[in-house]
Amino acid sequence: MALRIASLLALGAVASSQLTAGGFVPYYTYTGDLAVSGTVGPMTTAGTTQTFYYQLDGVDTLCESGAGSAGNSCGIHIHAGRTCVDNALGHYYTGAVTTDPWTSIAYTATAAGTTSGSVTVDTGAASTTLEGLALIVHGYDGGRIACALLSDGVDSALQASAFVPYYTYTGSLAVSGVVGPMTTAGTTQTFSYTLVGADPACESGAGSAGNSCGIHIHTGTTCTDNALGHYYTGAVTTDPWTSVSYTSDSAGASSGSVTVDTGAGSGEVAGRAFIIHGYDGGRIGCAILGAATQVTLTADGFVPYYTYTGNLAVSGTVGPMTTVGTTQTFYYQLDGVDTLCESGAGSAGNSCGIHIHAGRTCVDNALGHYYTGAVTTDPWTSIAYTATAAGTTSGSVTVDTGAASTTLEGLALIVHGYDGGRIACALLSDGVDSALQASAFVPYYTYTGSLAVSGVVGPMTTAGTTQTFSYTLVGADPACESGAGSAGNSCGIHIHTGTTCTDNALGHYYTGAVTTDPWTSVSYTSDSAGASSGSVTVDTGAGSGEVAGRAFIIHGYDGGRIGCAILGATVASPPSYPPSLPPPSPPVGASIMQDPHMDLAHDGHADFRGKHKSLYKYLSTPGLSVNVLIEEALYTLHDGKLLVNGTYMTEVHVAALVEGSSQCKWAYVSYVASQLNGQNWGWSNVKGSCGGNEFKLGPNANRGCGGLHARVKMSTATITVAPFEGSTEAAPWKIVVHGDHVHDRVAGPEHRLDIELSYSPQSSAPLIAHGLIGQSFADPLPRFGRLDVYPEEGTFTTSAQAEGAIEGTADIYEVSSPFETDFTFSLFAGEPSRKAGTADAAKATCDKKLADELSDLEQQGKVLAIRPWFQAIKRSFQRAVAPPSVVARAASIEVRPGEGLMEAHRRLAEAALPRAAQSILLSARA
Repeated sequence: MALRIASLLALGAVASSQLTAGGFVPYYTYTGDLAVSGTVGPMTTAGTTQTFYYQLDGVDTLCESGAGSAGNSCGIHIHAGRTCVDNALGHYYTGAVTTDPWTSIAYTATAAGTTSGSVTVDTGAASTTLEGLALIVHGYDGGRIACALLSDGVDSALQASAFVPYYTYTGSLAVSGVVGPMTTAGTTQTFSYTLVGADPACESGAGSAGNSCGIHIHTGTTCTDNALGHYYTGAVTTDPWTSVSYTSDSAGASSGSVTVDTGAGSGEVAGRAFIIHGYDGGRIGCAILGAATQVTLTADGFVPYYTYTGNLAVSGTVGPMTTVGTTQTFYYQLDGVDTLCESGAGSAGNSCGIHIHAGRTCVDNALGHYYTGAVTTDPWTSIAYTATAAGTTSGSVTVDTGAASTTLEGLALIVHGYDGGRIACALLSDGVDSALQASAFVPYYTYTGSLAVSGVVGPMTTAGTTQTFSYTLVGADPACESGAGSAGNSCGIHIHTGTTCTDNALGHYYTGAVTTDPWTSVSYTSDSAGASSGSVTVDTGAGSGEVAGRAFIIHGYDGGRIGCAILGATVASPPSYPPSLPPPSPPVGASIMQDPHMDLAHDGHADFRGKHKSLYKYLSTPGLSVNVLIEEALYTLHDGKLLVNGTYMTEVHVAALVEGSSQCKWAYVSYVASQLNGQNWGWSNVKGSCGGNEFKLGPNANRGCGGLHARVKMSTATITVAPFEGSTEAAPWKIVVHGDHVHDRVAGPEHRLDIELSYSPQSSAPLIAHGLIGQSFADPLPRFGRLDVYPEEGTFTTSAQAEGAIEGTADIYEVSSPFETDFTFSLFAGEPSRKAGTADAAKATCDKKLADELSDLEQQGKVLAIRPWFQAIKRSFQRAVAPPSVVARAASIEVRPGEGLMEAHRRLAEAALPRAAQSILLSARA
């Protein structure tokens, strides 16, 4: 029997943390008069069972006799959402707990609306998994009346420094200084500030203009794009920032302190933009709020830079690196550096350099030297080491990067050779490799058997790039009693590359200097009941920070994936800005959000208005097409001060060719935003067809069709596609579509769609892709296009059409129907005339043996109208002669005058498209 046990192991804290929920706000749909306050917690965890205390005021007095008959009456429950200003989803439970444990949990109120007590409930989860979830208080009628987020009770102090000019500011003022430390009590922030370079016109205080001399937190999380309006949320419904301003001296210096209730905790404020306004109210300076505490950083575990092919092997340590203001001082002691640097740096740029770079990876492009804020000239050009004849070096460096230490964490530290080339790389970290743990097992998403793994993997510790972990499991595969069998991955216990247990977790994880799979021999041995324990040591080439967040897989005797977990740090820490990012490849991603703002693959950006009620080709790649409908809308920004005539995405249509029982078949999926209801979900918003068999997906449903799998969870649809394949086991493409309301809508559609596209390379072959978004995936360099610049108030019509980021003009990406695969740069059937010679180009004819057929046809002397295409494909594949049956089948295809064999394949494959496409579209819009 193919065993697929599984366990969504939430690799979380080894030591359970105590959580609390305070600072309650009305649930976002609640319109009554009750105002809950008080505290839930401390919440302690033993295994997967939580015990918490509560003491609350302002609850529903109708609960004086306890809960009524309504569902959730007088409930006090943890929910699966991580928000109080949007849908907090249903009750939270996971792992071995498959029946809702919250249905009987309720409070009893006094006549004064107070309540206190304790609750014990088994959620199936560790405490670190619960952190950040919503704690909901219900009324007597079961409605949600109040909400707070669970946290460890520690609100970190924040600060904003490294100011840069706001991205639309063109004046001469240059703000610098520090805002902070910013502390939070409940939902009230208090901060001091010391600034220079502010507006001298503010010497007498603020003027009459809106935001004059303002010093404000804004909703956005960027200083290089629109930072949106003032930030406030929850119970705070009136802008608290309108009266907050600074007074400067005649030179533009200013200091003071501010206290303001934003309705948010420090975790919700962290990462947002802090804006300094001029006397005229314009935005002049910007910095991102991050952790106020400077951290000490180190870089070790050096690996060869990913393009380096020489013999040097750098080892040693850079650090400790300390920060005073924005100036870093670090020490280094290294072996294996370039001996040509014995007399110091040469004339080549970066010769013998030891530099921080802007990238956060050692296995891809680490970008250029890192400096920011008030530092506008590269401070690294003169920084170099001097080597000994034995290739060792030591010393210290002091450099002003313009950045706080928390901003530097995770960046690449590069060692250069005498010729200036990059020879070695390590990532800066705080030097603490957290132990990891996995528990709360659930079945791997494809497992349908009866085994249920439970137990613990961990603690997992890291020394350099080597992980050591113990494990104690029950419910594993009893067939592993004699150890692993001959099947690949039999009885395996492995870290995988993916970061999910509810979708494809990809292959074994190893990186850097480790180029051979270290997991092939790693397995467990069980007893006859499926219990197993032991320990493993394996060199993955990665530090714990690179391992954290990845999937941990338990395999069965047949090698199938039966257990899964997400590796997490032992101690949850508040986010810093910018967050540490995983290596950018694989996968490569793009997102298109709101009034379409395009975050393109490889960190490019553009805005795109499109045309009302027009369909656009977002992605065209062999065997996969994504079309999107654009609709015009009117909405407001900046607290109603700005009326915008813009556009939103309202329909997404995916067409793919996937493998059927004997030949390829069509698979379609459509997401139509107009079918969402007022609660932002629906029964008819996602529909599709598999080989002509129609289906629709409700709010928690999924459907597979060969190499396409669609899954819906409330308002989010995830579509995974492996073109021309029979399963999504190694699917390279993922399309995630989020439905949402059009906020602050004046006219136009009530709902919009946001889209995320990601591509995970399954081979080293170059990617063939085009379309408005797709072309950025095929280009390794970022593409930057035109952006709309939104004023603070008045009226504004968007007009950017991604000029500069796309080939040609927007109109040539228009298509006539939802599932149309053809357009000017279509690659649905490959593009042999421009990028011939790839496996994908051949596959795109929906016949995996096309190369063999073409080889046989050539041997038979067939004359093809597409001979130039054929020659390129033949040279690349160099396949063996195909069997006579294949030749006969290929030769039997009708090739019309002026048409080549590949075009004939495509014509026949698309013959069924119009009827099916029309049927699905009409059904989706019904």
